[in-house]
Amino acid sequence: MLNKIFKILWLPYIFCCLIITKASGQSPSYNIINYKTKDGLPQNSVKCIQFDKAGYCWIGTEKGIVRFDGKNFKVYDKKNIEGSISERIAYSAQDAEGNIYFLNGKAQNFKIKLPSNGQAPYPKLLHSSKFGVYLKD
Repeated sequence: MLNKIFKILWLPYIFCCLIITKASGQSPSYNIINYKTKDGLPQNSVKCIQFDKAGYCWIGTEKGIVRFDGKNFKVYDKKNIEGSISERIAYSAQDAEGNIYFLNGKAQNFKIKLPSNGQAPYPKLLHSSKFGVYLKD
């Protein structure tokens, strides 16, 4: 008797499992947005992208470092980074603690500073030399 009930319930059980698996296995939909200079990027050629601990997206371009908060772009270049001599960002890296570094075409290294007073992070020139780059805080 139990064997008959098991056989009768087995097929609907498998059917329900397949429906649940299909429904939960579907990929969520994503919106893809292409940002360009008309949206606030200083230049359309993106060289590198990093995300910081505060959730900002940092973009290296040929016209500076860009901080993106999901709505607005803030450009950091020779005009607003003291000591910067080149806007052409070549490379970015992130260390184990989550600090972000950018390297420009003139061997200058920048670190994204996270202020302790709740303000938004900004890039700061660490050090540059004609013989190489030295990381100093």
